[in-house]
Amino acid sequence: QLRTWMAAPMLLHGQTVGVMHFRSYEDEIYTDQHRSIATQISSLFTALFANSTTVNDSSRERQVRISVNELNRIIIDGGSLTELAGRTCELLQELVEFDRFSVVSIDTDKNTTNVVFQDGQDIFDGSSAGDPSDSIISIPNSPYLGVTGELPSPWREMFEKAGLNSWMYLAIGENSETPIASIWISSKQKSAYTSRDLEILERLGGVLAPVLHHSALENTRRELSDERGRAEILSMQTSILEAEAKAKSEFISSISHEFKTPLTSVVAFSSLLKRDKSLSERQTTQLDIIQNNAWRLERMIDDLLHLAAADS
Repeated sequence: QLRTWMAAPMLLHGQTVGVMHFRSYEDEIYTDQHRSIATQISSLFTALFANSTTVNDSSRERQVRISVNELNRIIIDGGSLTELAGRTCELLQELVEFDRFSVVSIDTDKNTTNVVFQDGQDIFDGSSAGDPSDSIISIPNSPYLGVTGELPSPWREMFEKAGLNSWMYLAIGENSETPIASIWISSKQKSAYTSRDLEILERLGGVLAPVLHHSALENTRRELSDERGRAEILSMQTSILEAEAKAKSEFISSISHEFKTPLTSVVAFSSLLKRDKSLSERQTTQLDIIQNNAWRLERMIDDLLHLAAADS
């Protein structure tokens, strides 16, 4: 049964942040004076709204700064990466609501991951293919926030099955498509996160970034050191094998020559003896056996000399 109405917009920095409505049961009750009063009331409430927003923003900003300083203190005190990630999780829980939080370092060369920290409900089946912290999801723009429907398969199906509807993602590294680490936050609420939440994640993630970079660098150095050690061992083993092969070749060559000299005499004198017409048939047969075996030994020694030459 309301008959007349009047509306006064609440303008803040040129944008409408609200509207004040006035209604009456009487006909044509509002005048220019009423409109002027409504505008003043609207301006008053707009000023109160702006002041309240500024106070809230200042309080939130102060809380974020305190959180960043606390994380930096943990780094200065030499806290571990797991400890740092755990405290980051606790601070994020105070600033942003989420159901799952993960800090993941990624080896892009081997396409493997290392879960530095994980918190939240166990929403996946535990298999490596079913956990976003065990594989790389290529998101070209980072940081990023989105909804489950925007994720590629099979992550979209797994998030839907787990009841997760929104998420935030921060890649750490020069290339967001192949990061050295990433931070995931997910929620069961729809459109749970805003750009302000993403900014908080960026700032806290920025504290983790140098530590994750250092960790990745140390892992690379360790792998290079291990590779260098293995290369030195292989080089040493190769040198030993080459020395053994050379010694074996020299031994074969030397002993072959030592055998060949007396064998040459055996073959030569057996040939001379066979010219003696006074030898019996039995003696001639025995000389043939001696000569044939001497020739056989000579061939074997020649083969050994060829083998030694090939090894060299």
